[in-house]
Amino acid sequence: MRAEIQDMKQELSTVNMMDEFARYARLERKINKMTDKLKTHVKARTAQLAKIKWVISVAFYVLQVSVLWCHPRPLELAVAAIVASKGGNLGLGIQAFPL
Repeated sequence: MRAEIQDMKQELSTVNMMDEFARYARLERKINKMTDKLKTHVKARTAQLAKIKWVISVAFYVLQVSVLWCHPRPLELAVAAIVASKGGNLGLGIQAFPL
């Protein structure tokens, strides 16, 4: 569609407006119609992509929550590994309890 618009604009630039006004006006209206159709298509596609991104982000959020809800043990192990890597000291003068 964009290529068609570019071709029509190229043709429009070769048409003399004074000598061939009817052809020039017809071609200009056709370009405007195609441009409006392209804008509508782009808006619809953008809205569709935004909806898809939203659905995917919600799905990942639900997946994360369900994994943490059903399997809290990996989170405890990750915290324990972080604490162990610091030598059991949390950095605030507080000793962590061994897990």
